[in-house]
Amino acid sequence: MKFPPILTTTYTVGTGDVFLTIVVGEAQLGSSVVKLGGKEIGRGEIKELKLGTGSQLAGKKISVKTVVTDTNDKTNHTSVRYALTGGVAEARHDLSIDVDQEGESVIYRIEIEFVE
Repeated sequence: MKFPPILTTTYTVGTGDVFLTIVVGEAQLGSSVVKLGGKEIGRGEIKELKLGTGSQLAGKKISVKTVVTDTNDKTNHTSVRYALTGGVAEARHDLSIDVDQEGESVIYRIEIEFVE
């Protein structure tokens, strides 16, 4: 099991709804848990998960844990893209790491603070 460092970042919200999409790359298997203020708001495959409006989110944080397991026999590379939309601008955070052996898992973590 690999544990890359936690990515901590901010996202500038606007007045509209903010959405989160998580894409596991390299044809690997992955699942996520999304928590807002410590409360689980999403689990499994996350596609355009509505986090709330900009005014609801300002000053709050989400934490996301994504477990990716190397199931692709052709590569030991794993990657995850965290994409936020609906704020002032779209934001993408791409994380990747190679596992040492077939079937190994990686636990990716990201924390995003919402700012106005």
